[in-house]
Amino acid sequence: MQQDQRFSQIRVAVFMVAAALLFVGYAISPQRAPWTIMGWLGMIVFLAVITWHEYIRLRLWENEKRSGLYKRLLARLDRQWDQLPVVKSEVADKYQGLADDLDVQGRASLMHWLCFAETQPARQFLLDWILEEPDIAEIKKRQEAVCYYADQVELRERVYCLSSEVASSTASPERFVEWASSPPWLGSRAWLYLCSWLGVALIAVGLILGGFSAGGLLRLEWGLGFLIVGVLCNVLLSVGFGSHLHEIFQRISSRHQDVEKYQELLRLVAREGVAHDRGDAPQLILKMREQLQLGGDAEAAFQSLNWRIGLAGIRHSPLFFIPYLVLQILVAWDYRSLSLLEKWQHKYGPHTREWFAALAQFETLCSIAAVRFEHPEWCMPTWVESHEKKLNASQLGHPLLRDTQRVTNDIAVEPNKPLWLITGSNMSGKSTFLRSLGINILLAKTGSPVCAAKMELPPLVLATSIRIRDSLDQGISYFMAELRRLKFVVDIAEEYEKSDRFRVLFLLDEIMQGTNSRERHIAVGHVLHTLLSKGAFGAVSTHDLDLVSHPLLEPRCEVVHFREHIEKTAEGRRMVFDYKMRNGPTPTTNALRLLALVGLGDLVED
Repeated sequence: MQQDQRFSQIRVAVFMVAAALLFVGYAISPQRAPWTIMGWLGMIVFLAVITWHEYIRLRLWENEKRSGLYKRLLARLDRQWDQLPVVKSEVADKYQGLADDLDVQGRASLMHWLCFAETQPARQFLLDWILEEPDIAEIKKRQEAVCYYADQVELRERVYCLSSEVASSTASPERFVEWASSPPWLGSRAWLYLCSWLGVALIAVGLILGGFSAGGLLRLEWGLGFLIVGVLCNVLLSVGFGSHLHEIFQRISSRHQDVEKYQELLRLVAREGVAHDRGDAPQLILKMREQLQLGGDAEAAFQSLNWRIGLAGIRHSPLFFIPYLVLQILVAWDYRSLSLLEKWQHKYGPHTREWFAALAQFETLCSIAAVRFEHPEWCMPTWVESHEKKLNASQLGHPLLRDTQRVTNDIAVEPNKPLWLITGSNMSGKSTFLRSLGINILLAKTGSPVCAAKMELPPLVLATSIRIRDSLDQGISYFMAELRRLKFVVDIAEEYEKSDRFRVLFLLDEIMQGTNSRERHIAVGHVLHTLLSKGAFGAVSTHDLDLVSHPLLEPRCEVVHFREHIEKTAEGRRMVFDYKMRNGPTPTTNALRLLALVGLGDLVED
């Protein structure tokens, strides 16, 4: 910043000195030559200082941008949510409940932490990877690509910065793709295209007739007449349709540099993303390169587009604005520029969606690869082709919690006991454990490391009922909302009951809270038995200790619990949770203790 201010002062000083020398040379001194020579040399120095100053400003801007990136990376490491941008993408209806239950979007969510993609298509791409159900072969390809990019720190940082610049432009990738894949605006209006040449033709005829008039062969008025009519035609076309043309230019690129950013991102994918054209690169990366060759080389195509955009954008240049007006009057410059752009659109437009899908995937892989780099202690999960209801994880923790806050636990769901009943008192960690398991599985599907020392699992479809909300405007009570969610979970289990590819893993938190204890006991037992009979497996948290001895569930469930203890301090009693999972049903409850702690009466004895 100080260097920028210093150069600003130098610019002013050099200009003032050069202007003073020129003034003395032209207005005061009888010996003009020495003063004017020194003055013009000073102006040359002034131009050189301006050029160097702009270079310094560009470097400062890049340094500030990189500094902001490093701050954001550090904020992600420390889970400082206020310093990370909240991203929002569209969730398909069938995944709404899952996304809400497992904190996929919003503040302090999986996308809030994981997503470093800046463009909206890349954010949507990452969200789809999180929520959809890929097969094992696809997940393993993702893992290979993530590992490949993990150590390419400079590459990923360049991608973050470039995509940030592209996303901040009004010519966003989605608007560009929309233009490229749409019918040509001018090409579909043949009459307007012909009219745009009418004025040019009339001006040309006028100039030719004017030349003959100068030779005395024709009257000058004829040439002037054609010239004036041609100019009027071009002016009318500019006034009548100029706003439409400029809106199209804006959709393509708000600045000449926007296309250069696209071009550089494409180059990163196609060249630097796979060093030295190696054939042993991960399949997913090679597939991205193949996408960029559809319809021709994408980088070369954008290089071709770059100069066309430059011609269309000269109206924004202070240096070329007057020549632009002259060209617009004489040759309908905007129409000529749009015609060149639509030739590009006709040739390459059908393939741009694939090109930008490759860029979105590239951004997505860079976001996930950063997790691999930042958390080397996390493991890459092992996916097994198994039809058994089996899942093992050791030292499994919640990835969205800080390292200092995180408590890890083990889980081992075996085929002979496909149900985990998690008991425990209020606030002891049951719901957090369910979310830890679910979020890590979502992470694993993207090809990311998971927050665990070891994890082994089959291809899964997640079905959850954790966070239930009633709806006053739709007249849906809490209990009815919960029943609908459970019906949805059962429907998923039925859908995949005979699947050879996936197993359904359900995560249920304190279900059937909206009814009395007797009916809840019967209903929960029935729902869980139905899910198990359809080949699903999973975990359910409950306060209902009688559920442990349910005749339909007891032989097939593993019972674990979380607990707490009361400590006496100088300030009074304090409830302490260690969030460690233990075998067997919970030996403690804490509802009455919590009432006492908040001052609603001492209803229990210590």
